[in-house]
Amino acid sequence: MELDELRPLIVQDALDGSVLMLGYSNADSVNRTKETGYVHFWSRSRERLWMKGETSGNRLRLVELREDCDGDTLLARVTVEGRGKVCHTGKRSCFFDDMAEWSGSATAIPLLLERLFDERMNEGREDSYVVRTLSKRDEPLKKVGEEAAEFILSAKDGKTRQTVDEAADLLFHFLLALKYSGLSYTEVLERLRERHNSGKPGN
Repeated sequence: MELDELRPLIVQDALDGSVLMLGYSNADSVNRTKETGYVHFWSRSRERLWMKGETSGNRLRLVELREDCDGDTLLARVTVEGRGKVCHTGKRSCFFDDMAEWSGSATAIPLLLERLFDERMNEGREDSYVVRTLSKRDEPLKKVGEEAAEFILSAKDGKTRQTVDEAADLLFHFLLALKYSGLSYTEVLERLRERHNSGKPGN
């Protein structure tokens, strides 16, 4: 494909399915994307290849690249690195109108919580439970143990409202412990995906 044979490239979050942005791609940008594992586009205004996040750090790590049935549009399913802000306005997605807080997608909640943790720590709010917990040595790890025990005790009696509440508490503190350990929810999902693709999901 020649440089002037551009195709729209839709970028979709592989974790929650939300559409993040639209760019344009050609053969060179597709090849560069495959080589590096990060999404590259062809800039029509600058007439050159560019990688999303090359200056901001909000890079698009490729999970899967698909072509539509007519071969004239590409879809890149990605995970977002950095602060997760894909749009140049500072929003998570370029399609943010009428999507207040992304409340329609429950699967996005862990990612929203991770961003909330970052915001609370950046603000340094002393009245924040997140800040207090993350600031104490090993406190997030201890909380995971406590919440896990409470979930186990509740789950022994079968599914109840309390069991769901305990599971939510456990997940919240698990995410907080990941943050404390310098890890992310995305990294965990990526490892599960690798195991699934290897045919050994229990490893």
